[in-house]
Amino acid sequence: MSSKAEQFKYLEGYIGVGKSNAKSQKALAEDMGVTPQTVKHVITEARRAGVLIASNTKGYYYAETMEEMQEFVNLLQAQAKTRNDTAKPFMREIH
Repeated sequence: MSSKAEQFKYLEGYIGVGKSNAKSQKALAEDMGVTPQTVKHVITEARRAGVLIASNTKGYYYAETMEEMQEFVNLLQAQAKTRNDTAKPFMREIH
């Protein structure tokens, strides 16, 4: 295969399109015959390779619209802010 993203093409058979078709990590693991931890690892690697797999509280999905992509970006940014806020007291102690 010519790109890393193409190596994850097989995920298309398991992950639905659109947030209404989100599938949980547990359900994906059962479908794929792997552990939930493996699903998380594979999706993380796919995302790092440029595969646009979004997620919400219901599970993973391929974003169908720009709005769904923006919702996922907003979620990631909120998570990053929460982690940064959590790290601040530790950073103050270190410095």
